[in-house]
Amino acid sequence: MKIVAVIPARAGSVRLPHKNILDLGGKPLVEWTMIAARQAKTFGKIIVSTDDDAVAELARSYDMTIVLQPQIRQDAWASFRVIEHAIKARWGSLPENVMLLQPTSPFRTARHIREAWSDFTKPRHRHYDSLVSVNPNEQVNGAIYLFSTDRILRQDPLYDDGSLRYEMEAAASIDIDTLADLEAARRILGPADRSQENGATL
Repeated sequence: MKIVAVIPARAGSVRLPHKNILDLGGKPLVEWTMIAARQAKTFGKIIVSTDDDAVAELARSYDMTIVLQPQIRQDAWASFRVIEHAIKARWGSLPENVMLLQPTSPFRTARHIREAWSDFTKPRHRHYDSLVSVNPNEQVNGAIYLFSTDRILRQDPLYDDGSLRYEMEAAASIDIDTLADLEAARRILGPADRSQENGATL
């Protein structure tokens, strides 16, 4: 399998309780990422790693693979442990590549996912084993982390200074970690629900 997606959505959050199921534009926050992943038509499998029954039920409605997220120490290596557990939990042979899609980036669309994967797989980029999305200021925005499974098995960081960069629009780069972030996302979205495919308008 060329690539799988991992969507990590644990129930606990210190700064914004239950953030993955908070409403944004009439949908739970995590559903924006589920829809984008499904619409991208890029992945051999979409894995939702969660300990939240509401998230698991939503993932089932999208026919996604659910992996029960274990208790993981929340430190700098937490995402790494979640990914490693998720990709090893469901099959004998591992995928070649993994894309981590955090639910806190609701305006990362199917288009962004396809473009990042296309960029990563270009022949001139074959020497890269990781890609990270950035905002127009070249700051990592948390929306897309793409890397080879070998990188995980070596226990290398998900990205570093040598990783390929994929630039996203400023509005699409919003990362929801606080109530203020959520309110900003609601202002960007406005009263009308916008199509996830229409990332350029955000």
